[in-house]
Amino acid sequence: MPKMLTPTMSLPSLSRISLKRTSVKRTGDPFAALLSQQTGVLLFAAVIAIVAVCAGILITDTSRIRDQRTGDFEHFYYAALGMRQGSDPYATHTHGYIYPPLIAFLFQPLSLLSRDRAATLMLGLNVCITLLAIGLAVDEFIRRMEMPRTLVCCLWLSLGAMVLNIDKIKGEWQMWQTDVWMLLLFVVSLRWIDRRPWMAGLALGLAINIKYIPLIFLPYLLIRRRWAAASGLVLGTLFFAMLPASSTGFSANARNWRTATNGIVQMTSRHPAPGQAAEVHDVKDSLSCSITSAMARALASHPANGFLLSAGILIGCIGLATGMYRHRHIGLFTAGRGENPLLTGIEWVMLIAVALAFSPQTNTRHLFDALIFTSAACVVLSFAKPTTPRWPLLIGTAVLFLGFILPPGSRTFRGERTPAILWLRMAGPCWCLLIAAFSLLWTGLKEVQSAEPRR
Repeated sequence: MPKMLTPTMSLPSLSRISLKRTSVKRTGDPFAALLSQQTGVLLFAAVIAIVAVCAGILITDTSRIRDQRTGDFEHFYYAALGMRQGSDPYATHTHGYIYPPLIAFLFQPLSLLSRDRAATLMLGLNVCITLLAIGLAVDEFIRRMEMPRTLVCCLWLSLGAMVLNIDKIKGEWQMWQTDVWMLLLFVVSLRWIDRRPWMAGLALGLAINIKYIPLIFLPYLLIRRRWAAASGLVLGTLFFAMLPASSTGFSANARNWRTATNGIVQMTSRHPAPGQAAEVHDVKDSLSCSITSAMARALASHPANGFLLSAGILIGCIGLATGMYRHRHIGLFTAGRGENPLLTGIEWVMLIAVALAFSPQTNTRHLFDALIFTSAACVVLSFAKPTTPRWPLLIGTAVLFLGFILPPGSRTFRGERTPAILWLRMAGPCWCLLIAAFSLLWTGLKEVQSAEPRR
């Protein structure tokens, strides 16, 4: 490979990972020749392009703040204000706060500001966290592919990851949602899983106290016999669940948790949960574009059967993944440090994709977290060995991109006959996410096959 510029980040030692990728001479590195000649120009162009993309998305958000159309931020803001004043965060404003108590606890400093100033500050934080999370994700997958990590390369691949999920970035920033924090915690936990497993578990425990979908990582960590990370997840979940008690007291915190969990129970039941419950949308609600919600809507008279049908589809997905591992002669249950680093990263993406696709509460803005897929896809497509066919991943990435932005039309849910609404009702975006995730798994398994001994 041509001589590279000195990386801005040194390549960490992988000596603690027992199974190494075999030494393969790389050819056709798409960045090597450019970096050796046009580094300054490419760096400047990448920064300008990212700023332009961000500006294009944010141009409408200033007017939304002025008109107080700040999406879900109002629920976080008034819940935090209520908690700071000693009242019930679930009974504030329009009763729209449905999350664990931790978010209201963490947002309390923002409630000291006016709503508009708090929304402006939160928007700036969301933008910065998005860019940080994407950059860290791209850098981590480059590291896991054992390629040189340079700032120029990281910026351009981050730009590609943003463009591939531009519609959901726009939706996330315009709704002031918390998926930016989820993405950052997913990425940070992946970066720490081999080197600081306890910290990785704590990061996932924090994420569970924002939204519940990271619970999917607990069985995975146990199957992989990553005991330190699993222990950190459990302890982190308990610690961050109790942390709001430092502000509200233990009895109020317990009451808040009963309200939050009653909302989840009520979502899946025909009968109201005992006691106060967070006003969580029904599993059949039109806002949800998940496969589980689509099945429940298809079987509206017996929504419980929708959960059973979704479970059957999920089992089919597990069977398909198992078949892919066997086809590539790669051990499915290799544990802990015997895992290939790239494959661990791809499995991380698969877990997030499955959680998003099947969560009963997934709506289109939650697909923002698919940025971890687009980051991985850009890196694998750029640095895969010449012997690795890229076309399955190219097709899968195109399916995801088109499935997230098409069909055109209104998505206001006031009329349910537009193609866009029907596409969401049949869980079109989530089916596309699953297709894309399996294309990444197929390509990734081929990429690591040469590094794995046959079982």
